[in-house]
Amino acid sequence: MTTVIGGSAPSITFSDSTTQSTAALPLTGGQLSGNLTFASGTNGIIFNNSSATTNSTLNDYETGTWTPTLLGSSSNPTVTYNSANKGTYTKIGNLVFVQCFFRFSSFSGGSGSAFIGGLPFTAASNSTNGTIAPSEWSASFPSSSSYPIIGGEFSNAGSYITLLRNGAATSGTSIAISNLSSTDTYLLFSGSYIATF
Repeated sequence: MTTVIGGSAPSITFSDSTTQSTAALPLTGGQLSGNLTFASGTNGIIFNNSSATTNSTLNDYETGTWTPTLLGSSSNPTVTYNSANKGTYTKIGNLVFVQCFFRFSSFSGGSGSAFIGGLPFTAASNSTNGTIAPSEWSASFPSSSSYPIIGGEFSNAGSYITLLRNGAATSGTSIAISNLSSTDTYLLFSGSYIATF
């Protein structure tokens, strides 16, 4: 690899025994103003850690949006969503950070445990994949003095979140579709999980 810093056309040149390509990265005010693109999705930036070369390669960064959906473990309901219903994500390597304003206006039907579906990436097969941290939820969410906290956990090898009720002295218990109010209901949360990679 040859790096040219000075001159009229600063650039970084990558070469191998058969081909050579140049990524033109003009300098503006002492900073690179172009993009550096790798040839395939498995290539990336390797940090100086000789004991774990594969695990030290950063080869994915992505941001975007996702659409949360209300699902049932046995059957899915028919849902009318509020226009505010939306989610965003940032993926760095195999770690996915999500933020979400989950909101529906009404629903009918459905059965089993209540899930929030539509996650942007499938979770890895990992029994400790992570939980969501809700900051606000509507009074229409089912809660009680025994289970005052609404929460959730990311699925194992799936693309959904299982909704839970939690208490100070009790473990989390899943929320059934039948426990949800069929009128305006919302949940504002953030969380992170390990995705398949």
